[in-house]
Amino acid sequence: MTTIEVRPNTRFGEDEILNGVSKLDTPQLEKFVKKVLALRARRIAPALSGRESGLIQKINEGLPEAKRKRLYLLEDKHREARLTTAEEKELASLVDELEKLTVKRVKSLGELAQLRQVPVRELMQQLGIQPAPHA
Repeated sequence: MTTIEVRPNTRFGEDEILNGVSKLDTPQLEKFVKKVLALRARRIAPALSGRESGLIQKINEGLPEAKRKRLYLLEDKHREARLTTAEEKELASLVDELEKLTVKRVKSLGELAQLRQVPVRELMQQLGIQPAPHA
């Protein structure tokens, strides 16, 4: 088993780290995963052009944490059929914003794939991006 040195003379196995990460709540986990993917992308392509760097930034862009938390809360209330009319409008607005970010992300993935002359799926694999389950 591979071990990772966190501090001098402090080593953890991959399973121990994964166990610790599994205890993060969803927003914390997403933030952590984003940081890990950014680290991986830097290692895969340490010398990015300015254009590539900008595209990767767009690909990794998400809703700000406060909006993401609010979206999760409203989605939970929606599933429980407890939304007020104002909350329904807010949820629709947040979903709309998220969809616009997704469109920007997909366009940026396509553009970066063209720059690197690889299929989008291969680029996603290189960057550690998982396709949506329904894709």
